[in-house]
Amino acid sequence: MLRLVVIALVMAYAWFGFLCVISGETVSIVLTLVLWIPLAVGLWLLMPWARYLGLFVLLSAVWASPIWELSGWIVVDDTPDPLPVREQFVFGFAPLFILSAFFAEVLFAYGREFRWPRIPREVAARSVSSPPLPRSWPLWCFAVIAIPAAIVESLAEATDLAGGCFANPLAASHNASIVVRFLWSNAPPGCIVLGLLAFLISSPSGERLWTKVIRALIYGATMYEIYEGARRYIELTHFC
Repeated sequence: MLRLVVIALVMAYAWFGFLCVISGETVSIVLTLVLWIPLAVGLWLLMPWARYLGLFVLLSAVWASPIWELSGWIVVDDTPDPLPVREQFVFGFAPLFILSAFFAEVLFAYGREFRWPRIPREVAARSVSSPPLPRSWPLWCFAVIAIPAAIVESLAEATDLAGGCFANPLAASHNASIVVRFLWSNAPPGCIVLGLLAFLISSPSGERLWTKVIRALIYGATMYEIYEGARRYIELTHFC
């Protein structure tokens, strides 16, 4: 699994570097020379520093993907006719978020493979235990894929039930319909709590407490960011 992830990341970073170079901008070219090319080479050689830098880049993408692809900034800065929130979630947000989270999970688990100097294969086969991957990939997928989708769907359904538009940002939470208020204000936080429990349960067995705490903080903050970003996106695209 690690080799497949490394190949995918190397190809992605090489592509980013290529795009930066053809853009012709000095900053982009410098970024390619100091980040994308060294990172691609370092990951291919399984260098420890490349793993840490790769984790930083991937976790930054996880955290920033709601801002880049699912927030009010998309409506303000993008084309005059932004996509409906469901399509924006599927085609804009989900690929970057899910792939970044999966690649970060694998890089974190295979830390022993990035030791330097390299451990001989015969010694590694006898002494190194299996990598600490999630104990349940179905639960991990539920927390990382299904929960964000449920948050966005809950907000989108509330919008549809409210007639497709809101007079002001408080109109949804003060709507006369209890179903609309529930779907807009109560269901998404409940999804976040449920996803957090599933994410922690799916974490590797024997994981340290401080690692679980960091996992919980990153997951909870990112899900809340998705919730707030989708709310702002809908409010700006369904204003009447």
